[in-house]
Amino acid sequence: SGITPLSSIVLPKGITTIGDDAFSYNTSLTSIKIPNTVTTIGKRAFRGCTNLTSIEIPDSVTYIGEHCFYDCNKLQKIKLSKKIQTINPYLLYGCSSLTEIKIPEGVKSIGYAAFSSCSKLTTITLPASLTSLSGAALNGLSRLTVADGNNSFKFENGILLSKDGKTMYMALLTLTEINVPNGVVSIVGDTLSGSSATKIILPDTVSSNLSGTVFNGMNKWSTIELSST
Repeated sequence: SGITPLSSIVLPKGITTIGDDAFSYNTSLTSIKIPNTVTTIGKRAFRGCTNLTSIEIPDSVTYIGEHCFYDCNKLQKIKLSKKIQTINPYLLYGCSSLTEIKIPEGVKSIGYAAFSSCSKLTTITLPASLTSLSGAALNGLSRLTVADGNNSFKFENGILLSKDGKTMYMALLTLTEINVPNGVVSIVGDTLSGSSATKIILPDTVSSNLSGTVFNGMNKWSTIELSST
């Protein structure tokens, strides 16, 4: 951790674990080759590697710790292992050069702010296997698709909802007016952070199920419309 100058690393075959903070803040690192014997990558393993431009996680990896690529702001390309089931909190937070990512089929949950502040990442497809999504996980997107066969989520009119329509998870960054569908009972906290919307329309069904962070970071918001009841 924190070694400079160090531009490239080739890990030998046989290594099974990359530990917590192993290569964090190696700001000169541009490339690393991970062998297909590795099964676990720890928390913050590559955090702050500000010159890392691409990385391939072999399919032998079943776990990638939270904050793993936090603030890797030159990371343009990443291939995730097909065997991971969880995208942990803050995994790619602040990866502002990342333009695309494929979430592998088999991923069941995406943690808090996993893709937040990825300003060039405009579109994501949620796999059919996904069942759980935390707040701020998809903030800043201008496009989103839900794979056929997903039984947990639906995407309508720029808004991501639970399949039963009772929970709202995100709204596209491009929406200037957010009309929360009738039937929505709760809006996940921080789900609208960074939205450029100026107006929100809330249905009666939302009632009192709003946490203190639902509208956090909406610095262009000026109008809220409620029904008479």
